Amino acid sequence: FLAQLKREGLTKEALRRNIERSVIVRQVRAREVDPKAQVTEADVRAEYERRKGSDFTRKATVHLLEIVLKGDDAAQSANAVVARLKNGEDFEALAREKSVSASRAAGGDLGRVEPADLNPALSAAIANLRPGEISSPVAIEGAYRVLMVRERLADEVTAFEQVKERIQEDLSRTRFEKAY
Repeated sequence: FLAQLKREGLTKEALRRNIERSVIVRQVRAREVDPKAQVTEADVRAEYERRKGSDFTRKATVHLLEIVLKGDDAAQSANAVVARLKNGEDFEALAREKSVSASRAAGGDLGRVEPADLNPALSAAIANLRPGEISSPVAIEGAYRVLMVRERLADEVTAFEQVKERIQEDLSRTRFEKAY
C-alpha cells in the first residue's frame, strides 16, 4: 500500500485529505443537488406533451411517381398518358418512355415526400388519391405532370413509453447541471 502511494506521489495524509474531500462533495451533492435534479413521472409526461408535435411525430408522407411532359402538345400527351395508365399500362415503363424529368431513369419515382413540401397545385392534385390512383394532368411552369401515389403513411406519434427513459435522462441531466 505504502509502495503504491509512493509510486503515485501521495502520502497517507494527502490520500486521507482526498478521500475526505470526495466524501464531503458526495454528501453535499446528495443533500443539496440531487433533490433539485429529481424528475417525476408528471415532469416527464409534461415534457413529452410539450415536445410531442415537434420531436416525437413523424409527418405524413406519400410515395410519389411522376411523368413530366413538355412541349407544344404536352397537354394532349398528358391526357393520352393518363388514358394509357387507366387502361392498365405500367406507370414506371411509361415514365421511362415519355417523361422528360430527372426521375425518368428511376421510372418516375420521387420517393417519399411530405405533401406540404410540394407545389400547392401538386399537393392539391394528390390530396384525395389513394395508393395506386393516378392524378389528372397538372400544369406547372410550362410542363404537365401526371402523378401516382404508390403509398401513404399518416402522421405517426412515437408512444410515450418508447421515449420515457430518454426524456427522463435529458431532464435529469439538465436539472443536475443547473443545480450543480
